[in-house]
Amino acid sequence: MLTGQADIVSVERVKKEANLYCYLTKPWNHQELVSTIEKAQIDTN
Repeated sequence: MLTGQADIVSVERVKKEANLYCYLTKPWNHQELVSTIEKAQIDTN
């Protein structure tokens, strides 16, 4: 989940309820974004 949402409590609630793999806050680090996507591809196969 990529979000500009400032309310961390709301983001954490949605993360838990939607069973999201991960969320990154803005501004994100490019390498962190790439490695998160790569790891998600491995973990979900």
